[in-house]
Amino acid sequence: MYNTISMLLLLIAFLSGNLAAQQAPLQPNIDVAQFRGADDNSYIEIYYSLPEVALSYKEEADGTKKGEAVMSLEIFYGDSLWASRAWRVVKTVQDTLVPGASIVDAIRYQVMQPGEYTATLLTRDLVTPDRIDSVSLTYTVRAFEKEKLALSTLELASKIVRAGESSNPVFRKSTVEVIPNVAGLYGESSPVLYYYFEVYNILQNIAGDKYKVLCRLDDDSGNEVEGSGVAFRTRIKRHDNSIVFGTKNLSAIPSGTYFLVYGVADTAENILVQDRKKLFVYNPKIPLKRLAAHAPNYDVKSFQELALLKSKELDQEFDYQRYIATREEKQRYKQLKTDEAKREMIVSIWNRSAKNEGTNGPTFRYVYLKRVEQADQFFKSVFRSGWKSDRGRVLILYGAPFDVERFPSTQENMPYEVWKYDSINGQGNIVFIFADRQGFNYYEQLHSNLRGELQEPNWQKLILRSVSNPGAF
Repeated sequence: MYNTISMLLLLIAFLSGNLAAQQAPLQPNIDVAQFRGADDNSYIEIYYSLPEVALSYKEEADGTKKGEAVMSLEIFYGDSLWASRAWRVVKTVQDTLVPGASIVDAIRYQVMQPGEYTATLLTRDLVTPDRIDSVSLTYTVRAFEKEKLALSTLELASKIVRAGESSNPVFRKSTVEVIPNVAGLYGESSPVLYYYFEVYNILQNIAGDKYKVLCRLDDDSGNEVEGSGVAFRTRIKRHDNSIVFGTKNLSAIPSGTYFLVYGVADTAENILVQDRKKLFVYNPKIPLKRLAAHAPNYDVKSFQELALLKSKELDQEFDYQRYIATREEKQRYKQLKTDEAKREMIVSIWNRSAKNEGTNGPTFRYVYLKRVEQADQFFKSVFRSGWKSDRGRVLILYGAPFDVERFPSTQENMPYEVWKYDSINGQGNIVFIFADRQGFNYYEQLHSNLRGELQEPNWQKLILRSVSNPGAF
């Protein structure tokens, strides 16, 4: 899952389910969870998904469209090949795809040896054979101690229902069927988060006849997210092992990276064992939090972390400053030979920019780099990193808009977005217009009414499909 946030970008670009987007990246996703079996042996489940819209499709004689891909999985234990297999997936549609739909499956392996395993999933599009994509995940298999309170991995799911005769055996766990959300992506198109985990060795490790299970949503700073539901639920102690599943509604949570913290506590809510699972939320209609309002008021000492950065890392930080560094500063930096000289220039740029914003250098740096991180997560395309994109630049320089209007692809218009700001640099009612004229979620800035920004009053003509756009697919 940790390499799959780009799936979010794929869903954004092609949310309409239009099959014209055949050449989008394949973007396979992979995740893993470990559980204890009935015989006390461990087993892992490898989950994979492939966005249906990512496949190429060819028209069949009956008028349907058919997409095919070959999937190849290799799992290494250390340097040794531990398991491998290959299979074919097929998807047939009439003329449109279900928005956000994915091909999802799971493979189960028993594991006897704890340690580090690396799984790599290679995907080849059979309709367009030169389209190949892969994703890898490294996972540490633990040993479940027989006498110690323990947790399985938490499985993120898109749906959990009571198991029945029609349930897919590969997704069945005890009395429920758990459909994995392999990308760990929730929000506008999938607002309800389903989760599942197991607790082992309860009876001898928890005092009393009751205990509590924990499931809490934290932001990427480790703070509990307001409005994310109840964190603890009380249970009666009946069995030595227990399954836990539930939901959290994320429809009102701002876009970002989060962690679902789960575990077991006593009735006084003293946590006995816990773990966490990373997930992503994309809610474009909900403004991102204003980072400056939540940033710690760092003192100058926080610049000391720059002393730990090596030359290449300093160069990367200066590259992040490309939107606030002057032309003269960029030229001077190229001539610097020592790490210390580079640090001094980087700090001077942070301090100068912070002064213009009425804050201190370390706080400004914290906010700025957080925006870089968010931009890289949500605006990445096949052409460039998210923070180097037009939308990334605007987010980094001006923060989150108070509103985003998204207009999907139609027969007349290419997809585009309108970002709105109350005020920037003393100017009110600011808008930015971005359009995906190239395809592949490559949104370019077409217009803004902010002084000093690109302005094109006739930007509407640029998104018409009837207009010739150089480079458009």
